Amino acid sequence: DWRERFQSEFSRIAERICHYEMRVSTHPGQFILLNSPREDVVAASFRELDYHADVLDLVGADSTGRIQIHLGGTYGDKPAAIDRFAETFPLLPDKVRNRLVVENDERQYSLADCLVLYEKIGIPILFDAFHHLLFNNGESYAEALRLVSRTWDPVKDGVPLVDYSNQAEGKQKGAHTDHIDLADFRQFLTETREFDFDIMLEIKDKETSATDAVRVAKEIRDDIETQTPSLRVNSTASWKLSANNI
Repeated sequence: DWRERFQSEFSRIAERICHYEMRVSTHPGQFILLNSPREDVVAASFRELDYHADVLDLVGADSTGRIQIHLGGTYGDKPAAIDRFAETFPLLPDKVRNRLVVENDERQYSLADCLVLYEKIGIPILFDAFHHLLFNNGESYAEALRLVSRTWDPVKDGVPLVDYSNQAEGKQKGAHTDHIDLADFRQFLTETREFDFDIMLEIKDKETSATDAVRVAKEIRDDIETQTPSLRVNSTASWKLSANNI
């Protein structure tokens, strides 16, 4: 059993996560399709999600540690596909269901579509800012964060999770950039400064961009506090950034 074989390694990771008060999450691949009309695909998705839930449990992640997935395919009938996801969701084991979040994508399911699913089953929505830029219904970043924030229980779920990236130059639409565009990132944080959220950078150079992003976040926080000393700054005071694997 892999859980027993790597128990000591997981324990060491758990100690470090606890020591540094880290929030951890996982992002299974695109083959997780809970709304597939094929039973074998759904069954395989269950097995993969079960594995991710076990990993988060083994590293000591609290209830704010999440498994993020896309809503899936549309299969020629988006409303029916959303309904299938909603019907499948209660069948998941508690350890998966209690950690699962869905993110808006850049081609098939916008934030508005994810909100339809939320109204059916109450699943939190992870906001992908880059995907929203490419596929939206006219919502500003601030309006999007306002809609997303209400899907997260601050006690059980923690603050919302946000994915951030930029378009890679010369590559297909939706390809992640090698390094963060700091001007765009500054604008995003400025527009959403009233909200609390944790940011995960989907940038190929990982910690290099994360270091630059933290510097920009601190500059924005300092500017706001200098200009309006009495203002309680939410997200700029509590932003946490991490660099996702791509």
